[in-house]
Amino acid sequence: MAPPVSMGQQVELVAPTLATHLSRLQVKVVDGRVWVLAQTAGGTISTTTHRDGREERLRLSLHGGVPAIDYDQITQDFHLGISVRDGQYVHILREPQDGTTKIERVEFTQTPGEPVKWSIGADPNQRLWQAPSVWHLFLDQPELVLQQLLPMLELLRPDWQLAATTTETETELLSLASRYPDPRREVWRRLVDQLASDSFAERQRADRALRQAGPAALGFLQSLDVRHLDAEQRFRIRRIVAAVSNYDAEDTPPLIARRLISDPMVWLSMLKRPELAKRRVAVQQLQRIWNRPVDFDIQAAPATRRRQWEALYRDWSAN
Repeated sequence: MAPPVSMGQQVELVAPTLATHLSRLQVKVVDGRVWVLAQTAGGTISTTTHRDGREERLRLSLHGGVPAIDYDQITQDFHLGISVRDGQYVHILREPQDGTTKIERVEFTQTPGEPVKWSIGADPNQRLWQAPSVWHLFLDQPELVLQQLLPMLELLRPDWQLAATTTETETELLSLASRYPDPRREVWRRLVDQLASDSFAERQRADRALRQAGPAALGFLQSLDVRHLDAEQRFRIRRIVAAVSNYDAEDTPPLIARRLISDPMVWLSMLKRPELAKRRVAVQQLQRIWNRPVDFDIQAAPATRRRQWEALYRDWSAN
Protein backbone atom coordinates (compact mmCIF):
# COMPACT_ATOMS: atom_id res chain seq x y z
CA MET A 1 0.00 0.00 0.00
CA ALA A 2 1.41 3.39 -0.97
CA PRO A 3 2.04 5.85 1.88
CA PRO A 4 -0.42 8.72 2.30
CA VAL A 5 0.46 11.95 0.57
CA SER A 6 1.29 14.64 3.09
CA MET A 7 -0.63 17.87 3.25
CA GLY A 8 2.51 19.80 2.42
CA GLN A 9 2.74 18.02 -0.94
CA GLN A 10 -0.83 18.90 -1.87
CA VAL A 11 -2.06 22.20 -0.47
CA GLU A 12 -1.27 25.42 -2.31
CA LEU A 13 -1.24 28.94 -1.03
CA VAL A 14 -4.47 30.87 -1.15
CA ALA A 15 -5.02 32.55 -4.52
CA PRO A 16 -3.63 36.12 -4.54
CA THR A 17 -7.07 37.70 -4.92
CA LEU A 18 -8.32 35.84 -1.84
CA ALA A 19 -5.10 36.42 0.10
CA THR A 20 -5.69 40.16 -0.23
CA HIS A 21 -8.96 39.78 1.63
CA LEU A 22 -7.40 37.53 4.28
CA SER A 23 -4.73 40.16 4.91
CA ARG A 24 -7.50 42.17 6.58
CA LEU A 25 -7.37 39.64 9.42
CA GLN A 26 -5.09 39.45 12.45
CA VAL A 27 -4.28 35.78 13.07
CA LYS A 28 -2.15 34.74 16.04
CA VAL A 29 -1.72 32.17 18.81
CA VAL A 30 -2.41 33.52 22.30
CA ASP A 31 -2.07 31.27 25.36
CA GLY A 32 -1.85 28.28 23.07
CA ARG A 33 -5.08 28.99 21.18
CA VAL A 34 -5.62 30.34 17.68
CA TRP A 35 -7.22 33.80 17.65
CA VAL A 36 -8.59 35.52 14.55
CA LEU A 37 -9.52 39.21 14.69
CA ALA A 38 -10.46 41.76 12.06
CA GLN A 39 -7.97 44.50 11.23
CA THR A 40 -10.85 46.53 9.79
CA ALA A 41 -14.54 46.31 10.60
CA GLY A 42 -17.60 46.19 8.40
CA GLY A 43 -18.72 44.44 5.26
CA THR A 44 -19.13 40.96 3.85
CA ILE A 45 -16.98 39.53 1.07
CA SER A 46 -17.93 36.52 -1.00
CA THR A 47 -15.74 35.46 -3.91
CA THR A 48 -14.71 32.40 -5.93
CA THR A 49 -11.65 31.69 -8.07
CA HIS A 50 -10.73 28.91 -10.51
CA ARG A 51 -7.21 28.10 -11.67
CA ASP A 52 -5.25 25.00 -12.66
CA GLY A 53 -8.14 22.66 -11.88
CA ARG A 54 -8.58 24.11 -8.39
CA GLU A 55 -11.60 25.99 -7.06
CA GLU A 56 -11.40 28.29 -4.07
CA ARG A 57 -14.29 29.93 -2.27
CA LEU A 58 -14.08 32.57 0.43
CA ARG A 59 -16.84 34.16 2.46
CA LEU A 60 -15.64 36.71 4.98
CA SER A 61 -17.81 38.74 7.35
CA LEU A 62 -16.07 41.54 9.25
CA HIS A 63 -18.96 42.88 11.31
CA GLY A 64 -18.13 43.85 14.89
CA GLY A 65 -14.39 43.24 14.64
CA VAL A 66 -14.82 39.48 15.14
CA PRO A 67 -14.75 37.84 11.71
CA ALA A 68 -16.68 34.86 10.42
CA ILE A 69 -14.66 32.97 7.82
CA ASP A 70 -15.56 30.15 5.47
CA TYR A 71 -12.80 29.08 3.08
CA ASP A 72 -12.89 26.08 0.73
CA GLN A 73 -10.18 24.67 -1.52
CA ILE A 74 -11.43 21.98 -3.89
CA THR A 75 -9.30 19.84 -6.20
CA GLN A 76 -9.82 16.52 -7.90
CA ASP A 77 -8.10 14.86 -4.92
CA PHE A 78 -9.50 16.58 -1.84
CA HIS A 79 -11.84 19.16 -0.34
CA LEU A 80 -10.33 21.40 2.33
CA GLY A 81 -12.62 23.61 4.44
CA ILE A 82 -11.71 26.16 7.10
CA SER A 83 -14.35 27.79 9.30
CA VAL A 84 -13.78 30.42 11.99
CA ARG A 85 -16.45 31.84 14.27
CA ASP A 86 -16.27 34.38 17.11
CA GLY A 87 -12.49 34.66 16.73
CA GLN A 88 -11.77 31.47 18.67
CA TYR A 89 -13.84 28.62 17.23
CA VAL A 90 -11.74 27.09 14.46
CA HIS A 91 -12.63 24.03 12.41
CA ILE A 92 -10.46 22.62 9.62
CA LEU A 93 -11.41 19.54 7.64
CA ARG A 94 -9.67 17.96 4.69
CA GLU A 95 -11.41 15.00 3.09
CA PRO A 96 -10.38 12.94 0.07
CA GLN A 97 -12.65 13.29 -2.93
CA ASP A 98 -12.74 9.57 -3.65
CA GLY A 99 -11.91 6.32 -1.91
CA THR A 100 -8.82 5.56 -3.97
CA THR A 101 -6.84 8.71 -3.20
CA LYS A 102 -3.73 8.44 -1.04
CA ILE A 103 -4.65 11.59 0.86
CA GLU A 104 -5.83 11.04 4.42
CA ARG A 105 -8.73 12.69 6.15
CA VAL A 106 -7.50 15.36 8.61
CA GLU A 107 -9.65 17.29 11.09
CA PHE A 108 -8.73 20.02 13.58
CA THR A 109 -11.20 21.57 16.01
CA GLN A 110 -10.64 24.34 18.52
CA THR A 111 -13.69 25.11 20.69
CA PRO A 112 -13.43 27.67 23.52
CA GLY A 113 -13.29 26.00 26.92
CA GLU A 114 -12.49 22.55 25.47
CA PRO A 115 -9.27 20.73 24.56
CA VAL A 116 -7.89 21.20 21.06
CA LYS A 117 -8.75 18.12 18.98
CA TRP A 118 -6.90 16.78 15.96
CA SER A 119 -7.41 13.54 14.04
CA ILE A 120 -5.86 11.81 11.05
CA GLY A 121 -7.66 9.11 9.09
CA ALA A 122 -11.16 7.72 9.39
CA ASP A 123 -12.69 4.92 11.43
CA PRO A 124 -11.63 2.28 12.21
CA ASN A 125 -8.03 3.46 11.76
CA GLN A 126 -8.43 7.02 12.98
CA ARG A 127 -5.68 8.50 15.16
CA LEU A 128 -6.96 11.12 17.60
CA TRP A 129 -5.12 13.61 19.82
CA GLN A 130 -6.49 16.01 22.42
CA ALA A 131 -4.45 18.66 24.20
CA PRO A 132 -4.87 21.86 26.23
CA SER A 133 -3.22 23.95 23.50
CA VAL A 134 -1.81 23.81 20.00
CA TRP A 135 1.71 23.95 21.48
CA HIS A 136 1.07 20.68 23.32
CA LEU A 137 0.10 19.12 19.99
CA PHE A 138 3.12 20.55 18.21
CA LEU A 139 5.55 19.35 20.89
CA ASP A 140 3.95 15.90 21.09
CA GLN A 141 3.79 15.16 17.35
CA PRO A 142 6.29 17.50 15.67
CA GLU A 143 6.75 15.59 12.41
CA LEU A 144 3.07 14.83 11.87
CA VAL A 145 2.09 18.40 12.69
CA LEU A 146 4.66 19.70 10.23
CA GLN A 147 3.32 17.46 7.46
CA GLN A 148 -0.41 17.41 8.11
CA LEU A 149 -1.53 20.41 10.18
CA LEU A 150 0.77 23.39 9.79
CA PRO A 151 0.20 23.85 6.04
CA MET A 152 -3.53 24.16 6.68
CA LEU A 153 -3.20 26.60 9.58
CA GLU A 154 -0.74 28.72 7.63
CA LEU A 155 -3.27 29.22 4.85
CA LEU A 156 -4.78 31.83 7.16
CA ARG A 157 -1.40 33.50 7.67
CA PRO A 158 1.42 32.46 5.32
CA ASP A 159 4.15 34.29 7.30
CA TRP A 160 3.26 32.56 10.57
CA GLN A 161 6.45 30.47 10.98
CA LEU A 162 4.79 28.13 13.49
CA ALA A 163 7.37 25.38 12.89
CA ALA A 164 10.21 27.73 13.85
CA THR A 165 8.29 28.87 16.94
CA THR A 166 7.83 25.25 18.04
CA THR A 167 11.53 24.46 17.55
CA GLU A 168 12.59 27.55 19.47
CA THR A 169 10.10 26.74 22.24
CA GLU A 170 11.58 23.26 22.65
CA THR A 171 15.06 24.76 22.88
CA GLU A 172 13.84 27.28 25.46
CA LEU A 173 12.15 24.56 27.50
CA LEU A 174 15.32 22.47 27.63
CA SER A 175 17.32 25.53 28.62
CA LEU A 176 14.86 26.45 31.38
CA ALA A 177 14.85 22.88 32.69
CA SER A 178 18.64 22.98 33.01
CA ARG A 179 18.21 25.89 35.44
CA TYR A 180 15.25 24.34 37.24
CA PRO A 181 14.02 24.72 39.90
CA ASP A 182 13.64 28.47 39.90
CA PRO A 183 14.64 29.58 43.43
CA ARG A 184 11.57 31.79 43.44
CA ARG A 185 9.27 28.75 43.40
CA GLU A 186 9.61 28.28 47.15
CA VAL A 187 8.65 31.91 47.66
CA TRP A 188 5.66 31.48 45.38
CA ARG A 189 4.69 28.26 47.15
CA ARG A 190 4.63 30.03 50.52
CA LEU A 191 2.54 32.81 49.01
CA VAL A 192 0.04 30.26 47.69
CA ASP A 193 -0.15 28.75 51.20
CA GLN A 194 -0.84 32.24 52.56
CA LEU A 195 -3.79 32.60 50.21
CA ALA A 196 -5.55 30.16 52.56
CA SER A 197 -4.71 32.16 55.69
CA ASP A 198 -7.41 33.02 58.22
CA SER A 199 -6.14 36.62 58.03
CA PHE A 200 -7.69 38.66 55.24
CA ALA A 201 -4.72 41.07 55.33
CA GLU A 202 -2.27 38.19 54.85
CA ARG A 203 -4.28 36.79 51.95
CA GLN A 204 -4.28 40.22 50.32
CA ARG A 205 -0.51 40.64 50.74
CA ALA A 206 0.12 37.22 49.20
CA ASP A 207 -2.24 38.01 46.34
CA ARG A 208 -0.42 41.28 45.57
CA ALA A 209 3.00 39.60 45.74
CA LEU A 210 1.99 36.88 43.26
CA ARG A 211 0.59 39.49 40.87
CA GLN A 212 3.85 41.44 41.11
CA ALA A 213 5.77 38.27 40.16
CA GLY A 214 4.11 38.65 36.76
CA PRO A 215 4.46 36.17 33.87
CA ALA A 216 7.51 34.54 35.50
CA ALA A 217 5.17 32.81 37.97
CA LEU A 218 2.59 31.69 35.38
CA GLY A 219 4.02 28.23 34.80
CA PHE A 220 4.20 27.57 38.54
CA LEU A 221 0.65 28.75 39.20
CA GLN A 222 -0.80 26.84 36.27
CA SER A 223 0.96 23.62 37.36
CA LEU A 224 -0.58 23.58 40.85
CA ASP A 225 -2.75 20.58 41.68
CA VAL A 226 -6.09 22.23 42.43
CA ARG A 227 -7.18 19.17 44.41
CA HIS A 228 -4.81 20.31 47.16
CA LEU A 229 -6.13 23.89 47.24
CA ASP A 230 -9.14 25.28 49.06
CA ALA A 231 -11.87 27.34 47.38
CA GLU A 232 -10.25 30.67 48.32
CA GLN A 233 -6.90 29.65 46.85
CA ARG A 234 -8.48 28.38 43.62
CA PHE A 235 -10.52 31.55 43.22
CA ARG A 236 -7.58 33.89 43.79
CA ILE A 237 -5.18 31.91 41.59
CA ARG A 238 -7.65 31.96 38.67
CA ARG A 239 -7.87 35.73 39.00
CA ILE A 240 -4.10 36.16 39.33
CA VAL A 241 -3.41 34.03 36.24
CA ALA A 242 -5.98 36.02 34.28
CA ALA A 243 -4.46 39.31 35.46
CA VAL A 244 -0.81 38.55 34.67
CA SER A 245 -1.50 36.84 31.34
CA ASN A 246 -1.31 39.25 28.44
CA TYR A 247 -4.14 37.90 26.31
CA ASP A 248 -3.46 40.45 23.60
CA ALA A 249 0.18 39.45 23.13
CA GLU A 250 1.09 36.76 20.65
CA ASP A 251 2.82 33.71 22.09
CA THR A 252 6.62 33.74 21.87
CA PRO A 253 9.01 30.85 22.67
CA PRO A 254 10.15 32.34 26.04
CA LEU A 255 6.55 32.96 27.13
CA ILE A 256 5.35 29.53 25.99
CA ALA A 257 8.26 27.84 27.78
CA ARG A 258 7.55 29.66 31.05
CA ARG A 259 3.95 28.51 30.89
CA LEU A 260 4.79 24.88 30.06
CA ILE A 261 7.95 24.27 32.11
CA SER A 262 6.02 22.53 34.92
CA ASP A 263 3.54 20.70 32.68
CA PRO A 264 4.01 16.90 32.87
CA MET A 265 2.31 16.43 29.48
CA VAL A 266 5.10 18.39 27.80
CA TRP A 267 7.86 16.32 29.39
CA LEU A 268 6.07 13.06 28.67
CA SER A 269 6.16 14.19 25.04
CA MET A 270 9.89 14.88 25.35
CA LEU A 271 10.48 11.30 26.51
CA LYS A 272 9.64 10.22 22.95
CA ARG A 273 12.43 12.25 21.39
CA PRO A 274 15.14 10.31 19.52
CA GLU A 275 17.89 12.35 21.17
CA LEU A 276 19.24 10.78 24.35
CA ALA A 277 20.08 14.17 25.88
CA LYS A 278 16.48 15.36 25.54
CA ARG A 279 15.12 12.17 27.12
CA ARG A 280 17.53 12.65 30.02
CA VAL A 281 16.31 16.20 30.67
CA ALA A 282 12.69 15.03 30.42
CA VAL A 283 13.20 12.33 33.07
CA GLN A 284 14.92 14.80 35.39
CA GLN A 285 12.16 17.34 34.95
CA LEU A 286 9.37 14.82 35.57
CA GLN A 287 11.12 13.68 38.74
CA ARG A 288 11.24 17.29 39.94
CA ILE A 289 7.60 17.95 39.09
CA TRP A 290 6.31 14.70 40.61
CA ASN A 291 8.86 14.67 43.43
CA ARG A 292 9.49 10.95 42.97
CA PRO A 293 11.61 8.60 40.83
CA VAL A 294 10.44 8.01 37.26
CA ASP A 295 10.58 4.46 35.93
CA PHE A 296 11.96 5.15 32.47
CA ASP A 297 15.24 3.87 31.03
CA ILE A 298 16.43 6.53 28.61
CA GLN A 299 18.95 4.11 27.05
CA ALA A 300 16.59 1.16 26.58
CA ALA A 301 15.53 -0.16 23.19
CA PRO A 302 12.67 1.75 21.50
CA ALA A 303 10.12 -1.00 22.20
CA THR A 304 11.01 -1.04 25.90
CA ARG A 305 10.87 2.74 26.11
CA ARG A 306 7.47 2.66 24.47
CA ARG A 307 6.10 0.24 27.09
CA GLN A 308 7.56 2.31 29.92
CA TRP A 309 6.15 5.50 28.41
CA GLU A 310 2.67 3.98 28.13
CA ALA A 311 2.80 2.94 31.80
CA LEU A 312 3.86 6.44 32.87
CA TYR A 313 1.14 8.02 30.76
CA ARG A 314 -1.54 5.70 32.19
CA ASP A 315 -0.48 6.51 35.76
CA TRP A 316 -0.39 10.25 35.09
CA SER A 317 -3.70 10.45 33.21
CA ALA A 318 -5.46 8.42 35.90
CA ASN A 319 -4.66 11.06 38.55
